[in-house]
Amino acid sequence: MRWLDYLGAAFSAALAAVNLQSPTVLSALVALQAAAAGTLILAHGRPHREAPVRVRLLAWAAVALPLLFTAPKGSLWTEGVAAAGMALTLWAMVSLREAFGVAPADRGLVQRGPYRWVRHPMYAGESLTWLGVVSTLPSWRNLALLACLLAIMAVRVWWEERLIAGYAAYRNETPWRFVPGVF
Repeated sequence: MRWLDYLGAAFSAALAAVNLQSPTVLSALVALQAAAAGTLILAHGRPHREAPVRVRLLAWAAVALPLLFTAPKGSLWTEGVAAAGMALTLWAMVSLREAFGVAPADRGLVQRGPYRWVRHPMYAGESLTWLGVVSTLPSWRNLALLACLLAIMAVRVWWEERLIAGYAAYRNETPWRFVPGVF
């Protein structure tokens, strides 16, 4: 489904362009992440193994779901939490390099950058970003979206941990999934 990669890269470019029009640190980080995602999506090769199509489509749905959050301009604290999460996500994404992809697949095991300390730093960063956004307006809609995103993340984690070659040894060396010393 390479066409999905091209569609995702185009979506990322559009998201980057829209976010560059808003002069905040968070919007600049979103634009940078979207641009990096588009570039990395186009740079990765064919994976060794992939999750089923339904899981890949679910992963791509998770890319668009955060756009449905409603959030007024938050406090410095909430925007700081969201920006910290976005920065961690970006660092993890760039550390993956050619192994980056949206849908679960075996594109090679990465143990550099934040992957030295936790197995899923990109998901940890995304979760932190979403919590920052939702904390500005904890409506039922935002909480339901957050629950959906966390459920999809659990599916992605489950598949990634089973698809990537050498993951069992990595799990033994790096025991924390999301937060060092906690979980």
